[in-house]
This record gives sequence, C-alpha cells and structure tokens, in this order.
Amino acid sequence: MNYLKLIIVFFCIVFFINELQSQSDWKLYKSTYGDLQMNDTLFNIRKIITAKNQVYVATAYGLAIIKNDVIGWFNWNNTGLTNKNTWNILDMCIDKDDNIWCATNYGLLKYDGSQFTLFTNSNSGLKTNSLTGITCNNNNSIWCTDMGKFIYKIKDTTIQVYDLIELNIPLPYIQGSFIQADNQGNIWYSSGKLLVHYNGIQWIVSDSNFVPLEPTGEVIGKLYITKDSSLVIITSKEKVLKYMSSIWYEYSHEKITGLPEYEPGKKYIFSISEDKIGNLLIGVAGVYQKEKPKILVLNKNININNLWSNIDLPPIGTTDSSDPNIYAPSAIAIDDDNKLWVGTNVEGVLLFYNYPTSVVENESNETPSMFPNPVVDYIQINRNDKCSIQIFSVLGIKVIETKYKDRIDVSGLDAGVYFLFVNNKIYKFVKI
Repeated sequence: MNYLKLIIVFFCIVFFINELQSQSDWKLYKSTYGDLQMNDTLFNIRKIITAKNQVYVATAYGLAIIKNDVIGWFNWNNTGLTNKNTWNILDMCIDKDDNIWCATNYGLLKYDGSQFTLFTNSNSGLKTNSLTGITCNNNNSIWCTDMGKFIYKIKDTTIQVYDLIELNIPLPYIQGSFIQADNQGNIWYSSGKLLVHYNGIQWIVSDSNFVPLEPTGEVIGKLYITKDSSLVIITSKEKVLKYMSSIWYEYSHEKITGLPEYEPGKKYIFSISEDKIGNLLIGVAGVYQKEKPKILVLNKNININNLWSNIDLPPIGTTDSSDPNIYAPSAIAIDDDNKLWVGTNVEGVLLFYNYPTSVVENESNETPSMFPNPVVDYIQINRNDKCSIQIFSVLGIKVIETKYKDRIDVSGLDAGVYFLFVNNKIYKFVKI
C-alpha cells in the first residue's frame, strides 16, 4: 500500500471514529434527576471550564469539580452557604490566578480552590443579587451583569458600578450570553439588534444595521467572542453569524449540514465554544423534533465556509423521556488533552476521548477555497498554483483523479462523504 493510500486510510479511520461514535469513546458522568436535594446532582448544566487537569461544571444546583475521575460536589449542603439560589449558577469564568467566579441567582460566588466567598448587596458594592453573566478580561478584572440595569467591574477588592440607564446605554438582552471579553480587554454584550462594548474609556453602541439581521422578528441571541476576537452570534432565528476582518459570514440551515431548519418558537442551538485551534463548536439538538443531539464543528478557515465534522452524541437514556436521544448539549469545552466535554440539560456530563483535529490542523492560508459544500454536481476550487487533485471515498478508494481544474464534476458520485487530496493535504466534503 503506497504512502497516499496509507494517509487516506488513516483519515478514513478518523472519520469512522468520528461518525460512528462507538460507545467506548464516551463516558457519562450521570446526574441524579429526581432528588434535587442531593449533593451529586449534575443537572441543567450552564457552563464547563477546563483548567490544569480539572473540569469545573456550573449547574442550576451547584458546582461540580472533576479531577482524576473523582467528582467533588459543592452546594447548600456542604459549604455553609445555605441559600439555594446561591447555587443556581447562570454563568462562570476563571481568572488568571485560577479562581472560579460564578454569577448566581443570589450573589457573586468566588472559589479560590479551598473556600467559597459570597458577595451580595449586603456585604459588597453590588446593587442587586440576581446576576446573569460573568467574564474575565485580559487585565484580570471580573465583569458581571445583573437582571436589571447594572454592570459591575471587580478588581481586587473594589467593585465599580455602571448604571446603564444613567449612562443612556441599552440594557443587556436577558436571553443572550450576557457579557464577553475580547483579547484586547474590551467588554461586550448584546441588546436586541445592537452590540455594546466598553473600550476602557467609553461605552460604544453599534449602529442598528451593523449586525445583518432580518428587519423584523430577528434579534441577537447568544454572543460569543473567539480567541482571536472574532464576534460570533447565534440569532433568534438559529443562524450563526461570524464577524471577522470587517466581514460578516453567515451559517444557516441552507449552508450547514446538520443544522435543523428553523421553525418559529423552536430552539436548536444550545451552546457555543471553540477548540484549541479555533474551530467553532456548536451544540445542536432538535428537542421538539426528536432529532439527535450533536456537535457541529465549523472550520476556522472561513473562506472554506463549510462544516468539516459532525459529532453525533450517544443515546444515554434520558430520565424524563423514553427516547434516549431527547436531550440538549447545553455546554461545551475542550481540555488540555484535547478531550471534548459536553454538558447536557438533564443527563449529566459526557466525555469524548477521540475529538479529531488531524484534518483541520493541516489546513492553512494556502487551503483552496471550495464551494459549495455539500455539493450536488460541481465543486468549484479557487487556487493560484497548478496541482493534481484526487478524490477518495471513505473506504480509501480513489474515485476521481484529475489535473488542476477550477471546476470538478462530481455528479456521478454516490451520495456520501469524500476526501479531496490536494498537495499532500486532505479535505472532507459531502456529496448529496
């Protein structure tokens, strides 16, 4: 078997691991759905953070810390903080000193690795106790939002309060991801169709037409900022918008295999994150349509504009339904060992050992721009240099070989997944 064949077979093996998802690739840290008074409740997960071989899981009923396969549970039963609303954690972040900060339904909760400290309106500069979002910027300041009109900046022991009504600034959209920081230290939040950010000097409100939303019925839902400070928005109509290099790119049902078609009043996208090399991870589930939950991996090289991987989550026997597929991926994280952690809305935390990166790591600025993907008849390839092109099936069988062309006819191929081999690099596309 020649070198090229070995490469193709290797990537086919990676593909089958990725697509078939044997149960041995997954581990489930189970929730206890029923007795919500128990210490070991992994239920309604809001956020997962991985740091230094520890996994922090924020839930509606407490904080879980997983290390070396041992789970530590913290809530009103074992911390001395007996108000259950304190353990309804809506958002969580980690600072540069590895302190965990939680925005809760009753106060700001800090965990320094040994003890919890609770800040409320009775013992700190907080004006209210119901906090919704939290982030840490690059100078190690903590920023959080509340259910009303205030944004707070916490630096060391000082809490600075921003009254948005007095500043004449739009209030945060309560259903959004509340507050984010980019790598320049700017603080961002969404408000309906608007984006608001603070640059350290002033609050700046975007033009109402800055985000390409439909004129009626569509607003900004979730806001996420990538490691390279690109803006990513999940709209109320379940579209993914990415703002990079002053250009908006749209991922929608028509462009992304695996993203359900939008129906009014139905929710599909439950979480967003990114992997170590910058690919977007989108947690999708058609809960109302009984579509299987999955993680969509959107290529960081936006010029390709395609989905390179679709990780189906395993059936795990939901506790509130006879259908083992009816659950939502509510939180996503990648740890230092490149393992994928997925929090669910009812079942607990899934750990995936075989998150693939090989194909994407090989992509660079020299990657040909390929479209459309999925494809029906022709693939269009834009590349400056001349090269040979080979296409292989998932079984490693060469189905097309040609010299460089701008347009490749694939109409004769059966529906399925194929690999395009160009200059010792391999890229995946879907023939429909």
